[in-house]
Amino acid sequence: DGQEITVAVPFFGSSAFGAAMQSGVVVVFKSNSIYLVHLSEKAKGNNAVQKIESAGLGCTAPGSVVATKDGIIFANESGIYRLKRDLTVEYVGRRMERIWRGEVNLDQLALMAGHMHQATSRYKLSVPYTGEDSPTGAFVYDYTREYRARISSNQAFMGAQGMGSWTQYTNHPAIGWCNLLSASFMATTKGQVFTPRITGELSDYRDDAAPILGIAVFGATDFGDSSIRKLLSAVIVHYRARAGVTETMQTSLATDLEDDFAPLDESSVKADTGVSSGMGDTAGRKVRSIRYSVSRRRLLYAQLQVQNGEKDTSMELS
Repeated sequence: DGQEITVAVPFFGSSAFGAAMQSGVVVVFKSNSIYLVHLSEKAKGNNAVQKIESAGLGCTAPGSVVATKDGIIFANESGIYRLKRDLTVEYVGRRMERIWRGEVNLDQLALMAGHMHQATSRYKLSVPYTGEDSPTGAFVYDYTREYRARISSNQAFMGAQGMGSWTQYTNHPAIGWCNLLSASFMATTKGQVFTPRITGELSDYRDDAAPILGIAVFGATDFGDSSIRKLLSAVIVHYRARAGVTETMQTSLATDLEDDFAPLDESSVKADTGVSSGMGDTAGRKVRSIRYSVSRRRLLYAQLQVQNGEKDTSMELS
């Protein structure tokens, strides 16, 4: 068809052995199409090539192709997709679409590296951001959050499936991944190899004294009607801190779908260390509610962002 073959992988297998060999099918990705090669049919002298109805979608990021639980995930300029076992293609990167198209250097798709970590049920994709010529972060898809709709009475599963959750790792300059049992390894652009420490300690991934910045951005709300301008008097956020530790959060507000978040008053939360009264939350797990004044009160949409950059502290919003 005139298209270049970008990558060929066994059908739903990480190697040419085991389940991949038993299926006897090779998936061939081209820039704008996907083909299956049935080895058993080829051995019989039959037509062994089958083209998938992918609506013109192919793979232009060869390193992104990884076999996961329910299919093979791959990427191209338009986003991240999955070839399912029923030979249909679904868009799994919908919740990352804005970041993918606005912040990722799509001219460097060949540098992306995908990985499936079975122990944590996560697909990781290293990406170079705009203006960068090597991966500096990772998009992480947790498929344990996927769900299938149920038929209410008999609890049977229907075909509809909800997407899992996406996270960004900003401290992962990975150009390659691998895992052995529960251990995961990452090779970086500096020729180093890292592994996350699975020790049950307070913090992981530490290689220096710097804290890791955690950011939670919530969806914009129109309070039930997007056509009416509202008068916002204040913002109330509920936090929960660990006993004996002071958690410092920076809460910001964006209005009317703007990208710039205006910082509200900085706040700190410290949980009680005393004995529970038996009338509410257990000691050390009490909820603290903080009321923030806002500088811009008239708006159509309101959107919150909470971030924590303190070392060895968590951020829990209740």
